[in-house]
Amino acid sequence: MGLVGPSDVKELQTRVHDYRASLQASIDQAAGTASALPLTGVWSVAAWADLVGRCEQFESEGESTLNPLNWLYAGSAYDRGRGLIDELDKWRDQLAKQNAPNVPAPVPVPKSDLGLAGGLGGLGVLAALVVVLLLAKEAHK
Repeated sequence: MGLVGPSDVKELQTRVHDYRASLQASIDQAAGTASALPLTGVWSVAAWADLVGRCEQFESEGESTLNPLNWLYAGSAYDRGRGLIDELDKWRDQLAKQNAPNVPAPVPVPKSDLGLAGGLGGLGVLAALVVVLLLAKEAHK
């Protein structure tokens, strides 16, 4: 696999959304049973709501392939999505321990890949500089 681009981020956004929705269905079905989430603690309703908010924020980020800056930040966005999949996997494991109904199968965390600004170190900065200079040159035509 090569560099991460906006289409890779969009695919990961869909995976995060689908996984989150499956876990939410299990949580909803557990409500009012011994498997329900507690109101406080690490695996609480509030902690789940926080993760859902972060997932929704990631899912709603636009990644147009026409915007060169989206190509620069695709690696960073992809890593955030990978982190969310990892967190969702931990919630899945906890729900399974609590015997929640219809807990989905775990979703493997996608492999990390290189974006133009993420993972290439100095080359990412150089790539960003080249894009900025090209945009500035176009603006002065």
